[in-house]
Amino acid sequence: MKEAGNQIVEENGLGTLFPKNTRRLFFAGVSGMGMGPLAIVLKQAGYEVFGYDKELSSASRKWLEASGVILSEEPVLPAEVDVVIHSSALRREHPLLQAAEKKALPVFRRGEVLAAFTRTRKLIAVVGSHGKTTTTGLLVHYLEKAGFSFSYLMGALFQGGEKPPARFCAESEWLIAEVDESDGTIEDFYPEITLVLNLDWDHCDQYPAPEDLGETFRRLWDRTRGGVIVPGDCSHCRELAKSVPFEKIKYYGREGDSAAWAVEGETGDWILCGQWEGEDFKSSVPGGGRFNARNSLAVLAIREALHLPLFADAWADFPGIRRRQEILLQSPECWVVSDYAHHPGELAALWPWLRSLQGQAGLAELRVVFQSHRYTRTRQFCADFARLLARADKVYLLETYAASEPFLPGGGAEDLAQALKALGTKAEVLGSVREAEEKLPKNLSNEALWAFVGAGDIEKLAERMAGHWSGSSTRVSEESRPLGMSSETLWREYEPLAHKTTLRVGGAARYYAEPSGEADLALLLKWASRQGCPVFPLGRGSNLVIPPEGFPGLVFRLNHEAWRRIEFEEEPGLIRVGAGARLRKVCGEACRRGWGGFEFLEGIPATLGGALRMNAGAMGGWVFDVVEKVAFLTLAGEKKVLRRTDLTYGYRHCRELTVAVALEAWLRPPGREESENIRLKLQEYMQKRTKSQPKEPSAGCIFKNPEGTSAGKLIDESGLKGRAVGAAAVSPVHANFIVNRGGATAEEVIALVREVRQEVFQRKGVWLEPEVHLPGSTWEEVLKS
Repeated sequence: MKEAGNQIVEENGLGTLFPKNTRRLFFAGVSGMGMGPLAIVLKQAGYEVFGYDKELSSASRKWLEASGVILSEEPVLPAEVDVVIHSSALRREHPLLQAAEKKALPVFRRGEVLAAFTRTRKLIAVVGSHGKTTTTGLLVHYLEKAGFSFSYLMGALFQGGEKPPARFCAESEWLIAEVDESDGTIEDFYPEITLVLNLDWDHCDQYPAPEDLGETFRRLWDRTRGGVIVPGDCSHCRELAKSVPFEKIKYYGREGDSAAWAVEGETGDWILCGQWEGEDFKSSVPGGGRFNARNSLAVLAIREALHLPLFADAWADFPGIRRRQEILLQSPECWVVSDYAHHPGELAALWPWLRSLQGQAGLAELRVVFQSHRYTRTRQFCADFARLLARADKVYLLETYAASEPFLPGGGAEDLAQALKALGTKAEVLGSVREAEEKLPKNLSNEALWAFVGAGDIEKLAERMAGHWSGSSTRVSEESRPLGMSSETLWREYEPLAHKTTLRVGGAARYYAEPSGEADLALLLKWASRQGCPVFPLGRGSNLVIPPEGFPGLVFRLNHEAWRRIEFEEEPGLIRVGAGARLRKVCGEACRRGWGGFEFLEGIPATLGGALRMNAGAMGGWVFDVVEKVAFLTLAGEKKVLRRTDLTYGYRHCRELTVAVALEAWLRPPGREESENIRLKLQEYMQKRTKSQPKEPSAGCIFKNPEGTSAGKLIDESGLKGRAVGAAAVSPVHANFIVNRGGATAEEVIALVREVRQEVFQRKGVWLEPEVHLPGSTWEEVLKS
């Protein structure tokens, strides 16, 4: 197949939909999570792509612009556009669709375009009334780990901002996408494999009765060229499957349905079990809950269909999906979580996780702020929503999010409040997001878990309230923004850092930036120098503990796409890698090209810049083993390029990079090897790592190894495995890891470090020296107190 670039990939199926010679596409409502990923894929497939959205978020803008999508600041069609693509949420009266009609431009719904594009590819269609986005994310993560080549489109952003929501791979015929049933375009899809998650009645405006939705799914199964993978514990699905040729159907979810199944562990977390090549298999579930256990089993059923290996703890480093069980704030007074659940089935699945989280955090109340989505759905399921929401200790309701629907009596927030009142539960109706922000308490008197649940714009309220309750609200301040810095650079004040780290504890940064390139990075460093402002570069957030008071200066992260490039230079046989590239990505790309020697990087949760700064290592290898030269910027803004032989590096440090910022490096592979051999070595390292390292959030090894022994050995021999302060605990798997068991604070981690050091000294006569960084402070200072 042809490589994507300036030339449109021919085998894309859109020739049957678009007029001949179509090149320039305009996306109306491009920030919609179904729209943005499709825009990215079509741009990567060679089209010129333009877009506009009045609600364009900074996170969506980042990925769209990084892919080369040209965004308009005004709702105006560019000249010489060939086709307009729109979200089903836009009504025909929308000014952009009216303008397209006046110009006699072809107008298509997003689902129609996606269906045509996938017609000539092997589509793995993820379908169901809910759970599609999380399952697609889990599937993407697993297949990448397996070294499988494919394209994909997500229905939401990954948490952490490092993994793109879409990717087009010209050399692979496989494509993974969520297929939405809400607007009827599901009838246009012809998948290779259909993965079914559930069959709960929804979208009653489109499907007046449950049987209508079932019949739509049955027709999709008939059109599926290969297999239909169905949940064995779904009675509706099993009944429907009776009308489909038996050889097409494959079940998952129950013991005996497939090679894997789920069981509830002693602690309430769910565990995946199974057998692979004659050996017993166990794996943790992302988030631990039953709902994600089911989603994970769906992914393993696809793995089985594709004949891929079975990995233990394949999702140990899964970043999560935004607005899906997303934890925005953890503090002693409150936790704030955000979830997209907007169907009774989703709410029912979410509830056990919320109560479990409340218990872990030791919080007195569960308070739910709910926004229903669409008047038709709210009216249809009002009694079900009320029955589920009544389980909370306190309920708040936002006005129903219309999603282009006209008002429908019986489908508003007041109607839901009346249904709750009939059950003996008083709900406070807050109105719009702006009104709710004014009405919700700014100072908390009770310790509570606050869950912001629903579709629509409730996520804005969740983020704002988390900022208020963190003690220092995140602000985007143009007044403090350094003069001359480009608009592409993200700039914030009082930015919470806990969830930008692997340990997930700590306070906020006084200033936070994500520079879009070298020029803005140099400007930031010079600005900080003039202000007398300390700086700290943040990578993946491993190997550090953010102090409870946060960082008093500028924290910056090389998170823009420009910092993530990975270029293979056949002559002179080097890989040129941006400082923001993830080591796992470098390892994977090298494997695909048969460049061996980078396998040890696979398990290091770091970007290249962070790894260079501390000379990160694993499995007997060190980053500087494969470095040829490094380009960096001094804190005064001066750029330098030094060969490895001119740098001073050793165990866990590189002297030059303690006072500079790595920009990029050139890596030299020790040799070439067959990709399959590299993949087998990666599997070996991965299995070794998952057996020897904890699954819970951690910062990595806490203490440096004393000469002649290991810190983990000394801690273990001192009987400290499992020792805990609050929710921070010494891992029972590896004694040199402190893990966050859910809700740990930086104070608890520091207290545990102090306790472990003291006991090891008393028993072994050795003072352990912390290895992890403590930005804005020093271990010497905090361990004195």
